[in-house]
Amino acid sequence: MARKRDRTPEAVLERVIRELEQSDALNHPSHHRAVIALLSGGPLLCPEALQWEVEQPDPEVSLIRAELITFLRDTVRLDGTGAAWYGIGLMGHVQLRALAAAGDVTGAASGSVRDVAVLQLFLLMREVGLRNIRVCGAIEPGGCRRLFVKTYRRAFCSARCQQRVYKRDQRRQAREKQAQSRARRKKISA
Repeated sequence: MARKRDRTPEAVLERVIRELEQSDALNHPSHHRAVIALLSGGPLLCPEALQWEVEQPDPEVSLIRAELITFLRDTVRLDGTGAAWYGIGLMGHVQLRALAAAGDVTGAASGSVRDVAVLQLFLLMREVGLRNIRVCGAIEPGGCRRLFVKTYRRAFCSARCQQRVYKRDQRRQAREKQAQSRARRKKISA
């Protein structure tokens, strides 16, 4: 059984981003898992779309993945610029319903798997906050460009990227220290 913290909007969005960032291979299983995570863990209940995706997976899931990851990357890239842009559109009709129970209201959505997944992603991004969706801090040439959900003081998508940057900085500092030491020795011998 999933722990409560695994069902927070941040945890759901982190899982979706991690699955979307996987290999670009056609119909990669993680793309399917990302759509399932969106449909099952997003703020809206969408049992019809979830059941459809589980029973008859969309053969175009890699196209859905490309649209979702592009939407995420463009939104994060344009944050704070004030730029208006098209983003991503819904192709068909999505029906929204309010389900009232015990003094609380829950939203439910039905429509195509793609459209409900887009809506779920948008609502998750809104709930988590755009300032908490980041690009990995390992941005040296050829470095990591993965997205992640920032928790605490996190600046990297993984411990591997964090170590790579710290090691690179240590090597640079060691080279600078060695160069300063050589310069002092030259000055003393001169």
